[in-house]
Amino acid sequence: MESTPLFELFEADFNRLPAFDLQNIVLPEKNEALLKKIFNSIDLTSLNTTDCSNGIEDFCEKVADFPKSFPDMPNVAAVCVYPVFAPFLPVN
Repeated sequence: MESTPLFELFEADFNRLPAFDLQNIVLPEKNEALLKKIFNSIDLTSLNTTDCSNGIEDFCEKVADFPKSFPDMPNVAAVCVYPVFAPFLPVN
């Protein structure tokens, strides 16, 4: 059975897409509520090959301490780490 690499199936469509140009991005006027909502939607992720339990604990402590340093800002949506590090995540 012959297989076709997945990208080959879509290569022609991909090549027809216009080049990305940051100048074409239109953003609504920045306002505090919008920026806070965007910030609150972020997932902080550590999926590095060099991750270790101490590094993940430090990472999570910084996230947990964020509201103390920035009480007017919402927290991020989630913290994402490899499943092996889940036991090192704080409960809150």
